[in-house]
Amino acid sequence: MQARPGRTHSDRWSASEEGEAISLIRQSVPAQPITFAAQPNPLVADLSKSALLIIDMQNDFLDAEGWFATTRGAEVADLSDITATINALSAGFRRAAAPVIHINWAVRPDTANLPANVLDKGSACGRQPGYGDSIGSGPVLVAGAWGAQSIPAIDKSPQDIEVGKHRLPGFRDNALDQI
Repeated sequence: MQARPGRTHSDRWSASEEGEAISLIRQSVPAQPITFAAQPNPLVADLSKSALLIIDMQNDFLDAEGWFATTRGAEVADLSDITATINALSAGFRRAAAPVIHINWAVRPDTANLPANVLDKGSACGRQPGYGDSIGSGPVLVAGAWGAQSIPAIDKSPQDIEVGKHRLPGFRDNALDQI
């Protein structure tokens, strides 16, 4: 059993050397410790078991033409100041071959994947445009639309993983469960 060229994955089954059995034993991955400056003490993490999650750095939240600024009156000018730090971290994770995962709101155009409480909170019970509704920049947080895309200042690489979410936390009920 061979992996596709250019792809490695430690969570694979393999054929025995004789080819008569399939091994379900996962290959050991060596630890890749990295130390981060932090207060009150430095933090040590294992990059072989880590990923950088970049969450909600998207147009509808951070751009002056997006949903938060135009509909909710949010001042978004300073919200993207963190992009240089995110890009530096992303570059470091990529150099270490650790995953970089972008998690953005990405609802269905018909919003059928959202419960009533989320729809009502997003639209102030129908008093303003909410998820899936059209505003000047397009549909709000709809998968594939401008508002659901990462802001251009966020560096992305072809090996980065993109996950669409339709719940506030983004840690359940989406592809991240499997990734």
